[in-house]
Amino acid sequence: MIFFPTAVLLCGGILLFQGWRLDPILSFAMFLLITVSIFLGIKDISK
Repeated sequence: MIFFPTAVLLCGGILLFQGWRLDPILSFAMFLLITVSIFLGIKDISK
């Protein structure tokens, strides 16, 4: 359960410092954010 807040905080920090430039770290941040969002959505729907 500690992974999700860490991933979201990491994504926010990357977006804050990198902006919207299209580079690999931004792609990784978007991947983490989308993965966490989809997982939490599926988890809430399945309850």
